[in-house]
Amino acid sequence: MLEFSLDVPEAEGLTRFEVVLAAVHAVLASYGNAAPVTAIDLSTRTPGQEGHIGPFVTELPVFSAPEHGTPFGRFALALRAELREVYRHRQVPLARAIPGLRPHAALAPVSVSYRRGGHDDRVEWLAFNQAVRGALQLQLLDRPSGLVASLRHDPDELPDPGRVVADLRSWLSGDLSRPLSTTQAPQPAPAPVAADSGQERRVEGDPLLAGITAIWEEVLQLSPIEPYDDIFDLGGHSLTITQIIARMRKRLDVEVELDDFFDNPTIAGVIGVIRR
Repeated sequence: MLEFSLDVPEAEGLTRFEVVLAAVHAVLASYGNAAPVTAIDLSTRTPGQEGHIGPFVTELPVFSAPEHGTPFGRFALALRAELREVYRHRQVPLARAIPGLRPHAALAPVSVSYRRGGHDDRVEWLAFNQAVRGALQLQLLDRPSGLVASLRHDPDELPDPGRVVADLRSWLSGDLSRPLSTTQAPQPAPAPVAADSGQERRVEGDPLLAGITAIWEEVLQLSPIEPYDDIFDLGGHSLTITQIIARMRKRLDVEVELDDFFDNPTIAGVIGVIRR
């Protein structure tokens, strides 16, 4: 778990929370997620329930559809409109939290928790309990002196959380007119032709095939996955690829780089990289 501070630029018509959430979606888009979704914590506590301890927090998903070249500020305003629809169902997440932990429902692989607090409020960050399904949770405490945050992550699923923090800070430190960048998935690898059938048989008989296929099916929650199915056609993106890489390293003791997946987006292609 990482703890860090965030400098959030002032933006007319946007709260700090909305700017940070837009930055999270911009980061996910830059990793190749065409339609990012994050779960956000919303308070359900009413004024009459102040001081009572109970399950006064729920999670709801927030969706976005970043378009390449859209100014960040305009994208943030569009995301705010999406949030307005969410707020129709639950209160805006600005209630001060009562210290204590709560289960993380893992409504989406990435979730964001936000609270306002005073100068001296004590922070009890939610720690990874080895059981939640989410890959990443960003927890924010908005104090008068500035925004403090923690990034709770599954080390097996996200081995380099520092990159996420750096990319998030990059979006928050830049000009609001900075255009969004979205990573375009490479074209699917061509299906093997008849003349290559010998190579296909070698892949089919490779001892790594069963283990790698099992990991892909587990992470992507799809079955069966064939050796020449393109990971991006199956709904994969940078975050799921990172999960696959971590599990391959842990279970099979093989190391593959993220760029290798973009150049070889099939199980057969990944095995070829390993064998080379």
